[in-house]
Amino acid sequence: MSTSWALPSCSGRVNARELRGGAVVTFRQVLITTLLNPKAMVFAFLLLPLQAGLFELLPWLGMIALQIVTAGAAWIALGATLGGGARRLGYPEIITRTGAVTLVAVTGLIWLQSFLSA
Repeated sequence: MSTSWALPSCSGRVNARELRGGAVVTFRQVLITTLLNPKAMVFAFLLLPLQAGLFELLPWLGMIALQIVTAGAAWIALGATLGGGARRLGYPEIITRTGAVTLVAVTGLIWLQSFLSA
């Protein structure tokens, strides 16, 4: 059930082996997957004050947007730097594996924090 949001974008999906072979992930595929990502609702409910009106939310939305852009740019820069080095060494798959481990670690830390604070 939790992955059903991604089903509409699976028609043109490629796997890691195809990516190594040169298959292109299109902007449209990334956009659809990003727009249908359920984490946006989690951010909205957890980070924004519930009783605030539209004008009271503007500073909050601006700060969240700034944080998202900063974190995204840092993640892209780190991935590009490490990816270039891994490709030069002949281990391009290490980047996808490192990204997966990082996401699992961050998810685990979020889960642990919410579990301990409950």
